[in-house]
Amino acid sequence: MKYIPGASSADFLGSALFTKSRATLKTKAALIVWLGLMLSMLIPAPVMSQQIGDTEKGKQYALEFCTGCHAVHPAQPLSPLPE
Repeated sequence: MKYIPGASSADFLGSALFTKSRATLKTKAALIVWLGLMLSMLIPAPVMSQQIGDTEKGKQYALEFCTGCHAVHPAQPLSPLPE
C-alpha cells in the first residue's frame, strides 16, 4: 500500500481495511488493534474504592478471632503458635 499525496486519511483507512492483497494483512491487523485501543480508551472504567471501616470494630474482631493463632496485641511479642 502506498501513500498518495493529497489523499485523505479516510482513503488510506478504506484502502487498508478493504483490500484483499497479502501485503496489507499486517497493516489491517495494526489498524484494527489501534482502533480497538482507541475505542477502549473512550469507555470509562469503573472506579473502585475501599470503604473506610471502624478501626475499633476491627481491633475487637482481631482480638476475638485472630489471637488464637496470631500475635495481635502489641503486648504479645510472639504468636501463640510459633510454628
